[in-house]
Amino acid sequence: MAGPQKSAEWVFREGIRVFGMWEPLYFERMRGSVGDNQRLVYDFKRSRTFLAHLARQGYNQVWFNWWKGYGLRHERECQDQVARLFPVCRELGLRAVCYHSFGSLTLDTPMRAA
Repeated sequence: MAGPQKSAEWVFREGIRVFGMWEPLYFERMRGSVGDNQRLVYDFKRSRTFLAHLARQGYNQVWFNWWKGYGLRHERECQDQVARLFPVCRELGLRAVCYHSFGSLTLDTPMRAA
């Protein structure tokens, strides 16, 4: 992939093969759907090693979480982690897509769970 493209021609050449990891860890913890080692799994899925594996498997888009509606200060760590992966994705030929959610209904910001 060479620089920004001004058209969607790449869609017809490459197709769209997406690997999604759009839910942030604090949201998964809040809904009770994670194990004790989930932080390790979460961080590994946001590593160069895992992204290179996805590229070898033929994926061309990776969807990351960016904004879930819990507040900028609370979500900053995740955003910084994802932003550091943008150049890695470009290098590997992956398009990084950031998922935004403006309508999540939650009971409380899980500051202790993050």
